[in-house]
Amino acid sequence: MAEEITTKKVENLSENTEPADTDVYLFGASGSNTIKKIKWSNILAKLRSLLFVDSCASTETGYGLTAKQGKLLQDQVNALSAKIGNLKLLGIQEVWMSAPSAEVNGQSTASANFNPVPGAEQYFAVLKQHGWLTPTTVEISGTTLSCTFLNTSSGAHSGNATFVVLALANA
Repeated sequence: MAEEITTKKVENLSENTEPADTDVYLFGASGSNTIKKIKWSNILAKLRSLLFVDSCASTETGYGLTAKQGKLLQDQVNALSAKIGNLKLLGIQEVWMSAPSAEVNGQSTASANFNPVPGAEQYFAVLKQHGWLTPTTVEISGTTLSCTFLNTSSGAHSGNATFVVLALANA
């Protein structure tokens, strides 16, 4: 015995504003006349994979961080805040550097000197802005700031960057 299917207009259906993971939705399969079903939990998993990345090391643009990575970053910020709580800021300098040309996915290095600050025990560089090439590693040795750049663009480019160098000492 065949079951009877009754039809209603979509606007006359009741609305479910809190879908459960096990709720099932119908959809038309791409390029065919086939109707398939999909669970809400699978829709969420697909959306998460398209919108979020679960790595702080990803350089892919257009993605948000997962909550797990957000917590990891917050824990690192809190740890750093605890460490620098006893530091005194003695000075701030802007340092600009120009990097030689790099091929696509290639690297280039550059360095620039900055003025020593009397009493400074350590220096800390913060990236302010950069051009075509993306700074990937930054090191300070004495009063020399060195940076490795990565070319993530579609052609060969040279680049530049501006850093803010903080001169710090124990309070």
